[in-house]
Formats: sequence, structure tokens, C-alpha cells
Amino acid sequence: MQIRFNGELIHTEHHSLDAFLVSMVDTKQAFAVSVNGDFVAKQNYQHTTLHEGSQIDVLSPMQGG
Repeated sequence: MQIRFNGELIHTEHHSLDAFLVSMVDTKQAFAVSVNGDFVAKQNYQHTTLHEGSQIDVLSPMQGG
């Protein structure tokens, strides 16, 4: 299926957010995730289903000032 990941159109076979993230992101690092503009808490990753056209954004914390 086609989804948008951080603004880029990609193809994935993963239908759960959890499986998708494991394949795309270093899950040992801190990050936040939104699906279709809604924040998804880490405990809900495995229960979040991706669909054709879903938009996933992964944001990493930044330091500085």
C-alpha cells in the first residue's frame, strides 16, 4: 500500500504502525509519532492500523536554544 512517511510517498506491506516503525526507524532513539495528524502514544503503536494513504510523521527531540 502507498503511505506518506515524513512527507515522502512510499510503499509498505506493513499494516500495523508498530511493524512499520521497526522497519523504518531506530526504535532505540526517542521520537514521537503522528498518524494523519494525531499523536499516537507508544503503548498504542501495535493497535494502530495503517491504511492506504495514511500519513505518518516521526519527530525526534531537538536540543538547543
